[in-house]
Amino acid sequence: MTVGIFPVFVCFSADASEISERQNNLMFAKPGGSVTFTCSYDIGGLVQQVKWERIKAGGTDTIVLCNSVGEQRFGSDFIKRALVDCSGQATSTIVIQNVTASDFTKYRCIATGRNKTFEMSFTVVATWDHKWFIIYIAGGTSAGVLLLVFLLIYCIITAYRKKKKRKRITEALFNALYCTQDEAGNNYAEHSYHTTWDIERGKEESSLRPAQEIYVNCINLRNDN
Repeated sequence: MTVGIFPVFVCFSADASEISERQNNLMFAKPGGSVTFTCSYDIGGLVQQVKWERIKAGGTDTIVLCNSVGEQRFGSDFIKRALVDCSGQATSTIVIQNVTASDFTKYRCIATGRNKTFEMSFTVVATWDHKWFIIYIAGGTSAGVLLLVFLLIYCIITAYRKKKKRKRITEALFNALYCTQDEAGNNYAEHSYHTTWDIERGKEESSLRPAQEIYVNCINLRNDN
């Protein structure tokens, strides 16, 4: 029997710490409610620490840090509203109570062993129950109706003001035109009155003036022979 010998290559990483990460997990929570995270990991040995973080646009907040001797250190925002179980060597569970708007973001669980680190990510999004959904829709509808009413009132007031302004302008133009025509008519009438009155006065003066006799001396050009 022929025995084949095949070469075997063993590769070692220069970095003794290996990081493995699972895909992001989507979680749902209601405002004022609670959300539960469970991080399952296998790092092939003793877990030295487990750290839970909340990741926001402004930075990262520590929720809780558990070490191998069972100590738990909570972040300032989660002292009174976070419950944690880090006693297991394969899982860690936390519960965040009284969920607020700042809690709808990304979270991360980091389990660290001697030579391996495991990470798991979560994203919490808001969900609404039937009652809150109806209230939300009703509030949005009411706001939309109020906005439409406001726009309608604004359009009516604007149209009324424009109409009133056009009316004032029209009346002013009409009055100016009327005054111009009336002044021209008054000037014509006054001129006609004075002309007629001067003619009549001239006739009266002529009639009252005493008649004067005009004598013409005629020279007798006839020669008396």
